[in-house]
Amino acid sequence: MTKGTAKPAARAKRGGNRTGSRIDKARKGPAIITIDRVRCKGCGICVEFCPQDVLQMAGQYPEVVAAECCTQCQLCDFLCPDFAIIVREGK
Repeated sequence: MTKGTAKPAARAKRGGNRTGSRIDKARKGPAIITIDRVRCKGCGICVEFCPQDVLQMAGQYPEVVAAECCTQCQLCDFLCPDFAIIVREGK
């Protein structure tokens, strides 16, 4: 089994992407996710570890595809080896 095949099954078991959670209700608006393409080397770690599938690779670099689903867990921010992602609370 490869890495990519286990991820969807695990996500389906957890109930998939969730909106309306306590975290979503507590914040003001969608997260503001900034990706610095000068620092980013395109490793894809942020995309792989995002539990809500907010990020997606677009060519060499990640891009935000569903900011409204972001729970601001900041895994992408913490795991980025190049410090190329910043997650801030929306207004």
